[in-house]
Amino acid sequence: MQPFDQISWEILNATADDWENLEQIYRLLPRDVASLEEIADRLPRLVATGLLNARVGENGTPPSLADFRYVWHAWFAMSAQGRAVWTASIPADLAG
Repeated sequence: MQPFDQISWEILNATADDWENLEQIYRLLPRDVASLEEIADRLPRLVATGLLNARVGENGTPPSLADFRYVWHAWFAMSAQGRAVWTASIPADLAG
């Protein structure tokens, strides 16, 4: 994964209190931070590294991580590991 950056931090921030889908995450991020494409590309990396949890369907089934189409159908929430990284790496422009 790329170094933890503003986009990753903002995605975790968007998923800090509730399960969110790709569209909701996109709408929650500041417009100048990332495009929809950049967010969609980043989600699998955050899931693969354990910073985000993902689930699909009514039963909350974990998605097949081999099929990246899950990004368009899954709901995402910050994991405990993600919360630790998110808390420890508040961007300088947001700290204060």
